[in-house]
Amino acid sequence: MNRKRFAVIALVVIIIAAGSYFVVNSNGGKYIQIKTPSEALGFGKYITNPNNVSYEFIDARILTSSNAAPKQYYKLCGSDETSAMSLFTKYLAYKNHDIILDDPTKSPEQKQQRMAEGYGTRHLVDHWKADTHYHYVISTSGNPFWEHVILEDCHYFTPTTEERAIIFGEDYSMSIGTFNYSLKTADSFLSFLQYYYAKDWTFIAENKLHSMSVAEDANTITISFKVALIHSGDWGLPTTYSYHLVTHTLDKKTGNMIVSWKKIGAPTSGHIDGNLLK
Repeated sequence: MNRKRFAVIALVVIIIAAGSYFVVNSNGGKYIQIKTPSEALGFGKYITNPNNVSYEFIDARILTSSNAAPKQYYKLCGSDETSAMSLFTKYLAYKNHDIILDDPTKSPEQKQQRMAEGYGTRHLVDHWKADTHYHYVISTSGNPFWEHVILEDCHYFTPTTEERAIIFGEDYSMSIGTFNYSLKTADSFLSFLQYYYAKDWTFIAENKLHSMSVAEDANTITISFKVALIHSGDWGLPTTYSYHLVTHTLDKKTGNMIVSWKKIGAPTSGHIDGNLLK
């Protein structure tokens, strides 16, 4: 059997194995319906309050002041409960810094009033370990609004510390981090992408990843899809849509993941061109 024919057969088998992720629309095309953050991250009992959908991922870069020299980085993930709680504690202290409470010239009365408004009073009310991350719920004194704070699990995913300027909607290629999950298969990689895009799902038009394709060889797994990005119009201008082929490549040995975006077709105004998503 020649190599080209083997690759085609492997592709068919992988798509069947991952078939539970696919939804087939009326045109016969395959897409994945991305979960909302509350579904993918598991807000638990706190989702009963319609106002408690705020969530934030701990980015170690915000835990040091911008004028720190040399610039410092904390780890971007927790390797166990202790290390995760240590990072969360730093995050909470960072969030509780306040221009009034930390100003020695302000009076005790001013500071007391500030705290009565909730500033500087964020505190932990609940936490648990999910399959993909560490989950913390915080609130402020006298305020029922919960904030969900997420810290990556090092044993699942380590985000890259590389900083790159990305122009929204333009072509680019970059590492998004390391997939550390022990079982590196097309199925597990696809599950990771559902989790990864659920963290910032609103940029995907119709919340779908269209025209899914999966390929695998001895060294890599590649998952591609097409997506329409929304560019909202200002001052009465119509909304426009740009179309992109998004390719994700997983190195099975190192776990390194590369994502590349490439524009396809011409932008449309006021409507989505379904033909560019086939």
